[in-house]
Amino acid sequence: MDDNSYKIYINRIENFIRRVKNSVLSEEQLFDCRFAVFEDSVPFDKRNELNYRPLKEGDIWGKYWDLAWFHLEGHIPAQWAGRKVVAHLDLSGEGLIYSADGTPQQGITNGSVFDNKFVRDIFPLFDSCKGGEKVELWIEAMANGILGVHIKSEPPDGPGMRLGPQEIKIKTIRLALFNEVLWQYSLDMDILLGMVKALPEKSVRSLRIIRTLINSINIYEENAQNVEAARQVLQGELKKPATASDLSANAIGHAHLDTGWLWP
Repeated sequence: MDDNSYKIYINRIENFIRRVKNSVLSEEQLFDCRFAVFEDSVPFDKRNELNYRPLKEGDIWGKYWDLAWFHLEGHIPAQWAGRKVVAHLDLSGEGLIYSADGTPQQGITNGSVFDNKFVRDIFPLFDSCKGGEKVELWIEAMANGILGVHIKSEPPDGPGMRLGPQEIKIKTIRLALFNEVLWQYSLDMDILLGMVKALPEKSVRSLRIIRTLINSINIYEENAQNVEAARQVLQGELKKPATASDLSANAIGHAHLDTGWLWP
């Protein structure tokens, strides 16, 4: 395979994965949203003592390091009965989602210093909804990303601009249908493309994976009804073991959930 063909194939695979990921959510519905910014820590049982204002997507809610409580309300459309429903949430910062009774549910973030493509903006609500359910969520949020605020290499001139523009906006506050199979398919494609980029360029295994990925794309034919067949094509490469000469590595990790908002 010549260099131009290699680049064309990789570009086609990357664009396809992006399109599949963009198809995972559908029929999105906006939440009704109110918010209140505060300076000192306000626990869940004190949140109603704040003064709330309405907020919609695209509105500015604060600046770097601001804290706020968000109250989201919505209803599941009746025609969604039997489908998987999620909340799609991007507050341009980090947040902790609470149920209406104050139970912590899940953290969200709009970015990571480890992978600029990573976001955690999906919160599962119903694996199979009945239709017509009311959804109420509370989110304690802070206007920063993982490990603080990203400092731009060449921030704009002017007072208070060391960190760049400080207006923090609401990007996404929606209910949505979630296609689990499409999401799994995108992950399978991502893993194999990652292997291609990690293996020696144009090695035998790398080229075989590229061929498999292209075959899967051709089977999919931009039609989600073909996703099961397209995903099945990938299984052979996903199940292949490493070569006999490769080392075995054990990874041990640690995870924690920040709920104290102690960064400032």
